[in-house]
Amino acid sequence: MIKDGQTEYKVNFKPVEPYMIGDEEINDVEIDLTLRPDSDKYGEANMMVYRKNTIGKVGSDYVLMKVNKNGKVILSIDKPVPEDWSVKDVIDSINKSKVQTVSALSHELKHEFDDLKTPYTNVEKVSEYQANTEMFDFPISAIQRMFYDLYYLDEIENSVRPTELYAKLKTKGIGKSGFLDFLKKEYFIVMESMRFSVDEMVKEIYSNMDSVDELLSQVDIGTDLNNLSDDEKVNLVLRIAYISASNNRRYAS
Repeated sequence: MIKDGQTEYKVNFKPVEPYMIGDEEINDVEIDLTLRPDSDKYGEANMMVYRKNTIGKVGSDYVLMKVNKNGKVILSIDKPVPEDWSVKDVIDSINKSKVQTVSALSHELKHEFDDLKTPYTNVEKVSEYQANTEMFDFPISAIQRMFYDLYYLDEIENSVRPTELYAKLKTKGIGKSGFLDFLKKEYFIVMESMRFSVDEMVKEIYSNMDSVDELLSQVDIGTDLNNLSDDEKVNLVLRIAYISASNNRRYAS
């Protein structure tokens, strides 16, 4: 499929037996692949997948997925590669991320299945879920992590987690004997989230006052930053985070 010098590909195939998502069939798959020679490496190990008309980025690889109701899946992949890329290295890079890619596809396909079976969703739940994702780029790591935990443990994400886990187990060939160890290693974030403490989060913010100063220097706080104590600065940051999250929820709904 991949040839030296060619950077754009369109592939369409129909599985001999339809792929099944519950009782829904996928009988047509289209892949649009673009190799983008503007990097010094072959993307990141994790090729992330995004669905519907929202394209996002985690690491260096973009993947957009659309699922049509007639059983067709469209994957659009934008993959950075070095200027001197080779076919072998591109294939090796894709194979390296196989487990993550398969599980991510399974994860998003389960979201699609849930949407097909539950066309009417609770707007408040969806807006809160989407608003949490908007806080991933908040410049204070302790606060950013809190919102990621809220997203990760959200009911919408938890509904697809078993499918994602099963895909990883099958792809890695992990059986019953290795299941528990794999689960603990793969989903350690769940255990970490259970130990979450507001006091510990605030303590971590105090330990990174340079980040606090950097954020506040970009915001109109009505006074000189040097006039504020550390307590006042941290309280301001918490207020900014609260207002940002509240605005995201309003816009998402």
